[in-house]
Amino acid sequence: MRPNKLLYVDAMRGWAILMVIGCHQAQAFKNLSAPIKLLASYGQTGVFLFFVASAFTLCNSAFARENENHATRNFFIRRFFRIAPLYYAGMALYLGLAAFVPTYTAGWVGDRSAVSVAANIALVHGFLPTAFTGVVPGGWSIGTECAFYLLFPILFAGCMKLHRLFGWKILLVPTAIVAAASALILAHVGITNGLFYFWYDFVFNQLPIFMIGITLFSSFAMICFSQF
Repeated sequence: MRPNKLLYVDAMRGWAILMVIGCHQAQAFKNLSAPIKLLASYGQTGVFLFFVASAFTLCNSAFARENENHATRNFFIRRFFRIAPLYYAGMALYLGLAAFVPTYTAGWVGDRSAVSVAANIALVHGFLPTAFTGVVPGGWSIGTECAFYLLFPILFAGCMKLHRLFGWKILLVPTAIVAAASALILAHVGITNGLFYFWYDFVFNQLPIFMIGITLFSSFAMICFSQF
């Protein structure tokens, strides 16, 4: 029987949390030595570890629900209620800070206009350069994650079909192709248009990270699930 709770994925999330905390806490201290600053800066990759864990667990859940009626609709409903309530609470907190403590600007990039707020409410802020982290500091990761949710049903179906036809290693090919394409976009489009951070955080650039999670699940499924 497949376990309902994958403890090693929880451990991965735990390491990711510690890495992100370490990165942000180091930014609060001005007199850290250069080696400590360098080490702490790598904590930002904890977000990527979250993306890998997210893709893996989404695949695990989707595989378990392959025969569920209205699987795609139910997937989006579950994702919305997992993400939206806490994110909306964060929006209320930071918009309140912006209103009552105007000098508080930590982590804000972009604006908090009506368009940005509306995009964040709709969870599509990952597609707008002015909104992707303009309302909630660090909210870009939620925008990227939600954009990945939109792609996931198609990605999962396509990747599982490729797996069943050619084996899990075939998934390394689209992962490498997307990684190469995203690197070109980052180098030529993001920098020249002054949108480096937006393109860096954009779902297409982060897609190879999610694909690593899907590929890991694919190899995991081949070993653990005899019916795969």
